[in-house]
Amino acid sequence: MNRITHGEMFNADSIVVNDSLKYKTLFNKRTVYGGGGIVPDLFVPMDTSQYYLYYNKLRRTNVVYTYILDYMDQNRETLTKDYPDFARYEQKFEVSDQMIGTLVSEGIKQGIEKDDVSLKFTLPMIKKEVKALIARDLFSRHNFYQIINSDDNMILKAVDIIKNQKEYNAHLASN
Repeated sequence: MNRITHGEMFNADSIVVNDSLKYKTLFNKRTVYGGGGIVPDLFVPMDTSQYYLYYNKLRRTNVVYTYILDYMDQNRETLTKDYPDFARYEQKFEVSDQMIGTLVSEGIKQGIEKDDVSLKFTLPMIKKEVKALIARDLFSRHNFYQIINSDDNMILKAVDIIKNQKEYNAHLASN
């Protein structure tokens, strides 16, 4: 929380580095710093849009998770038949507007007033999480992460660097 408050998650120049706790790694002689926390090799600013109040209320009160449990109880047989493997599910399954409507209705039953502006903004994220949670229940926890992290900027940047040997060497192999 202190890192968020001090802006370290949003601006690279806000990251506090203690030069007195400077070390070199044994193999690559990369510079690293002690003092609590990790200084990223590459900075990707935190996306705070995912923290909208309405969506968080749905999650905190277990409306999303309870909806998934009920949905799976009612649809497991059909889902298993229509999506015999994860690849087909990932490619073909879409969270419908009707599913979102039911989720919103369940929230209202729990005393969470619908927030149309926030819902519109977070809708892609909600759909992604619903799809990921269904995948976890239908297939595995690994598949949950494949879906939930599919557009995570930090992960995508890391994968880009790993795939590009020159960039990987420039950032990670030595300092």
